[in-house]
Amino acid sequence: DTFINGAKNLKTGGVDGYLAENFDADKLMRFFADSGVKYFFITAKHHDGFCLWDSKYTDRNSMKMGPKRDLLRELTDAARANGMRIGFYYSFYEWHNPSYAKQGENHRYDGYFTPGDEDGDGVAGEYVDDFMIPQIKELIDNFQPDYLCFDGEWDRGYVFWRSRQIAAYYFNQAARRGQQVVINDRFGGGKDGTPNTRGIYGDFYHVEYVADIVRS
Repeated sequence: DTFINGAKNLKTGGVDGYLAENFDADKLMRFFADSGVKYFFITAKHHDGFCLWDSKYTDRNSMKMGPKRDLLRELTDAARANGMRIGFYYSFYEWHNPSYAKQGENHRYDGYFTPGDEDGDGVAGEYVDDFMIPQIKELIDNFQPDYLCFDGEWDRGYVFWRSRQIAAYYFNQAARRGQQVVINDRFGGGKDGTPNTRGIYGDFYHVEYVADIVRS
């Protein structure tokens, strides 16, 4: 969190951190396009919970902290202006989010606020229903990605993560737009009595920690 917000450099007296002072999305995407790149893929949110877009479900994002810029919007617009498709990585799991992680209370987690009752079930602050799913829908609706790549699913099964509902929403929204999209196979980690979905479902397999995936 210190790196995100910036901290005083005791040698120079300046502030060091994730400030993106020299970041130029248009210049970067022009370079990619000139190199023959056809699609651009980026981590929208990793296990640390820091979002590269202006998410309304957390202040732990690049608009409220660090650069104070919606980096994902800048990158997406620049990529599409240069004829590239867009892909996002998104981690279901967050290491220290107080709404989910057991160790959350023992770690700084700047930008967090308790989610509201987004699914209307009368219970506010549920990590999956009131935070994670609304945030994924926010990405889908606001950025219309061509690819989605999930991760952080190993901790629970696909029923817990509502993975089927997420995939259905993504495909249905794309169909309404006439957009062809693809999704990876990280929907659940074989916990809670459900099978591990890696190498079984999805449009492409996202291999990690194994030499090969046996296709059934």
